[in-house]
Order: sequence, then C-alpha cells, then structure tokens
Amino acid sequence: MAIMQNPNIQKFKSKFCQWAQSNLPDKSVRKFASSLNQVLNKHIPDSDNFSQFMIRNLVDSKGLNISLIGEEIIIAPDNNRENLFVGVIMPSWDRGLRHICKDEHVYDAISWFFHFASQYVARSRIVDVIAALNLVYGLTCDFRGNRMAIILSKRSDTLKDEFIDAFMKETNKNSNFYHYYRAREKRLVFWINKFNSLDPYIHRISFNYLNACKLFERQFYEEAITSLDKTVDVVQQYARERMNINGTSNQRELTLTAFEMAAWEKSLLARLYDIRNFLVLIQA
Repeated sequence: MAIMQNPNIQKFKSKFCQWAQSNLPDKSVRKFASSLNQVLNKHIPDSDNFSQFMIRNLVDSKGLNISLIGEEIIIAPDNNRENLFVGVIMPSWDRGLRHICKDEHVYDAISWFFHFASQYVARSRIVDVIAALNLVYGLTCDFRGNRMAIILSKRSDTLKDEFIDAFMKETNKNSNFYHYYRAREKRLVFWINKFNSLDPYIHRISFNYLNACKLFERQFYEEAITSLDKTVDVVQQYARERMNINGTSNQRELTLTAFEMAAWEKSLLARLYDIRNFLVLIQA
C-alpha cells in the first residue's frame, strides 16, 4: 500500500522496531513488526474515517472576546468571559488498537506512541493560538486548565456542525459567536493561521519562548533567561536543518544574519547569551 512505500514511513518503522528490540521481551519483539505493519497498513487509513474533538479552556484568558470558527479549530469565550476555550480536531489513531496488538507489551508500546502522536496534533493547534495571543496581546496563557473534553465522531459532511455543537455544549455557550474583528483581532486571526506548530522546530521555539514569558511573570529570572536562550538555540537548529545555514564560523551569527537581524537586535541576543553563561558559571 502507498503508506508503506513512503520512505519516511519506512524510516519510522525501522527505528521503532529497533527501539522494540532494545526495550521489549524477546517474545514480544517477534510480534512487534507484524503488529506495526497491520497498524500502518490498515488501522491508520481506517482511522481517517473518524475524528476526535478536544476542547480545553485556557488559563489566564479572562476577559478575551475573540471568536473563530476554522476548518479544524474553534475559539470562543464562555458566556461570562471567564475563560477562552479552544476546540481542535485531532486524529483518532490511538483508538481501536487492542484488536490488532494482542501482545500486552506490543500494545502498550504502539498505543502509547499513537496516543501521544494524536495528542501532539491537538497540542500543536492549541499552541498556535497561545503563541498568537502572546504576540498580539502580550498574554501568557496555558492550555493545561481544569476542563478538557475529548469526543469521538465519524467523519461526514456534517462533521463541522457536530464540532460546533460539541463545542457549545462543553463550554455551556448559549449565545452566538462574536465575529466582528477589530484591528488587533484581525492580527490575532492572521497569526493563528500563520503559525505551524506541527513543525517540531516551531513547536519547540514557541514552547521555550512562552515558558520564558511565564517564568518572567513569576519572577524566576534565571530560569527565564535559560529558557529564552534555549529558544535561540532551537532557531539555530532550524536554520541549520531547514535553511542549510551552516559553517565553521559562529553558527549564531550566521543564523541572525540570515534572519536579517539588526545590529541592536544581535547585541541584545549576544547579551542574553553572556548572561546565561554567567549564570552557568556562578552555579558551577
């Protein structure tokens, strides 16, 4: 089948099987490749007939009145604007694996992976929203709130309507979505659509930067400096792997030049690097 002919899938299968050989009992290893083949050939294509809705509230989002209904995401506040809620459509790869993976160790490994793969898709779409809120409003929200719902639905022509109905039910929203966008709200929608946290580099950049902002707010300044510098490190990795920016000279300087950073911006980032090194020295 086409999915197994994809070289990236073959690479993934090979690495996953190597991992199984080092971590599972011999009896389970002999069953692992066969089960994985069945999952990749049959289960993953079949699971495209279903989707899951994840709906979560964002911490520290009180007062926001922004609504968006996209193809795979819904954003709206509850009726009292106490929380901004985000709903996303995610894959159902982690459902129904028990009947394929009969061995308990094989099931644990494969179901664990596809559970977190599905979660990664959902989390990435929520991170796009959180990163955009930070960029436009200066807010540092967190999706690890106190409310979450995951709902399974069969894909059909009415999927979007079912998604909206599920969102309104879980958030107790009984009024229409607010769609009038002022200038800042237009910018927010633009950046939500522009970010692509499914890319692991973008995801890690957003995660480290948002974590730094949160640490600064809580006055954990040393940890915030470290997290900020980690953000720059990931940007360097992105430049090296995705933009082929690599050389024997200073990688950071090459990266900042490639991103057309101004001299004063480079100076600030150099200062950030020096402060981090100083903190490492005094902690040694």
